[in-house]
Amino acid sequence: MKNLSSQLADLKLARTTASIINRVGCSRETFRRIERGDSVKLSTLKSIAEAMGSTSTEWICIAAAWAKHELEAELGRDADRISIEINTAKPTGKRKPSQHDIAVQSFDGLPNEQQVNIIKT
Repeated sequence: MKNLSSQLADLKLARTTASIINRVGCSRETFRRIERGDSVKLSTLKSIAEAMGSTSTEWICIAAAWAKHELEAELGRDADRISIEINTAKPTGKRKPSQHDIAVQSFDGLPNEQQVNIIKT
């Protein structure tokens, strides 16, 4: 899996930093921190990915790279135990949301710090 900086670089393509931060409303420094691989709020990352036209599959990969990055920052040398598997298969037919779907939606609504604490447990 590519790291967060690589994921965003692939998505940025010919877009200028100025055009992206103007669409998102974040500072140039926030965008530079993301490009350097520094920690960032998931909501800010989502806004930037949307401004760069990410698909849902690309967003899933970016979010997974973000989660791995945040865990690596927390765990340090234990980070080699982290493995994230991504399944981007589209469901077939309409279905009632599962408990997993509801849990994921609830998780997405939590602040980053709480998300990291949940992932660490």
